Amino acid sequence: QELDDGWKEYYDGIQELEDSIVEANQEIVDGEKELADALIELNDAEIKLADGQKDLKDGWKDYEEGVAEYYDGYQDYLDGKAEYEDGLKEYQDGQKEIKKGKKELADAKTTLENSETELAQGKAQLDQVAGAIWMIASASNCGYQSPDGLIAGAAAGDPVAAMVIEQSLNYLPFIPMDSDMVIESYRGLQLGRAQLDQGWKEYYNGKAELEDGSEELVLAKNKLADAKAELADAEAELAEGKEALDEALTMLLEAEEELKIGREDLDHGWTEYYDGLEELADARVTLKEEVADAEKELADALVELNDGE
Repeated sequence: QELDDGWKEYYDGIQELEDSIVEANQEIVDGEKELADALIELNDAEIKLADGQKDLKDGWKDYEEGVAEYYDGYQDYLDGKAEYEDGLKEYQDGQKEIKKGKKELADAKTTLENSETELAQGKAQLDQVAGAIWMIASASNCGYQSPDGLIAGAAAGDPVAAMVIEQSLNYLPFIPMDSDMVIESYRGLQLGRAQLDQGWKEYYNGKAELEDGSEELVLAKNKLADAKAELADAEAELAEGKEALDEALTMLLEAEEELKIGREDLDHGWTEYYDGLEELADARVTLKEEVADAEKELADALVELNDGE
């Protein structure tokens, strides 16, 4: 009976050994499949990580180009602002010049008008003297047709005209002038008239220049308004550009952090993969050793059973 039980245990041991080998081999196969799947996932993750790193590198490059463009635009803005401020100063200086010019013109006009009044008064006085002289001189055959002509002739150097004036004044004791004084008064009036005419000419030239300057000032004002609007647009664009750059920088830093975490996770995955390979190799060795031990025990049991028979 004991021998029969021994044989039963022997065959049960064989069966258990075969079942254990099948089960262990299946576990090894399952482990190999899991590792193969993990390897595929790890390789895919490496590719995605490499793509992400490339995208990040391209993103940093685009960001740096954007920063360079932003500062180029900012420099253009500063140059435009400086140009605008120079133009504004020139415009303000021009306003002061126009204001000053208008006052000078007004003063010049007042002076010219006063001079016209003085000249008219002087001419009126000389006309009275010339009229009195002519009343006497016209009776003589002096060769002149008017008092103005007579005095003009004397002023031009005609000795006859000067003599006629002198002789006429001898009959006009109420006129405190001699012929030289009359001639000099006439010459003074003629010179004053010429100077006044030149003064009026310069006045009107100055007035025309002032009007041209005022028109140019209006154009300059319009240009300044356009430049100011362009500066405002540029300032708004710079603000939008800076906001976009800040957002891009935030996204890049977040992507960098995500890639860093992804790299760490992937490295951890590779560690687990290689640990799994090691465990699988150990499992094969362990199975081989356990099978060898079980087969030895069965062989020893077979020897005992045969001896028992």
